[in-house]
Amino acid sequence: MKKKYVSLVALLMFFTFTASTVGAFVPPGLEKKGGLPPGIQKRFLQEEQVKEEKSDKVLHNQYHTTIESIDVQTRRIAIKEGTAYIYLLIADSVKVEIDEKTGSLQELQKNDEVVLKLDKNNTVVEIYAENLGNRVITMKEVVIKSISDKNREIVVVHNNKEVLYYVKDEAIIEIDGERKLLEDIKVNMKADIKVRGTDVIEIKVNQGATKYEGRLIAKYTDDHPILVLRIDGNDKIFSVVKSLDLREVKVGDNVIIRVEKDIVTSIAKK
Repeated sequence: MKKKYVSLVALLMFFTFTASTVGAFVPPGLEKKGGLPPGIQKRFLQEEQVKEEKSDKVLHNQYHTTIESIDVQTRRIAIKEGTAYIYLLIADSVKVEIDEKTGSLQELQKNDEVVLKLDKNNTVVEIYAENLGNRVITMKEVVIKSISDKNREIVVVHNNKEVLYYVKDEAIIEIDGERKLLEDIKVNMKADIKVRGTDVIEIKVNQGATKYEGRLIAKYTDDHPILVLRIDGNDKIFSVVKSLDLREVKVGDNVIIRVEKDIVTSIAKK
């Protein structure tokens, strides 16, 4: 009787262990995750969530943020985390994408919303920006590659890329601070431009010219033409480019001259 009791207990323990083991076992490939241990189940759920975020680029080591400042020269970008400012180094080989097109650091500016991707050293290796088409972008020292006055189109070279833009009729065009027309812009000029989308709204060319105002005291129109201007009581002598026509001004006139590289390139009555 005692042996039968011990055998019955052992048999009961065997079936209990077997049942609990079967309850915990989940065959490989089983789609339902409810039977997995909590830790493994959480990992699977996280993986599924990542798969569902097909259009969301903010994943691991990526941050959706707003640019507080960006310095192209030092390759630093500042973002705000709470009340603290964080300054991140930008990799030399950084990938910049603006509205799903290849862009450049020069096109980014303060208050742009971006997604930053960092490497293990917290260096920015990728920057994504969207919905920037309607805001104004300033590009410094672009080179004018070609101009079409008829179509009001210009091609500029910026960061080794050629880009075609349309110049708006109301665009501000200046050369050395003077208002000009599109026809006054010449190929190979360097300019600072402002664009909105594919439209140029401002072109400013600085050729390093200096303006002087004064009274014309003397002019010499031989092989080496010169002018003498009285400026604030002092007489100053200027060499003149040979092609400049001096017949429209006479001694005694108050004039404005433009000087480039120590040579007068234009003159007009004040």
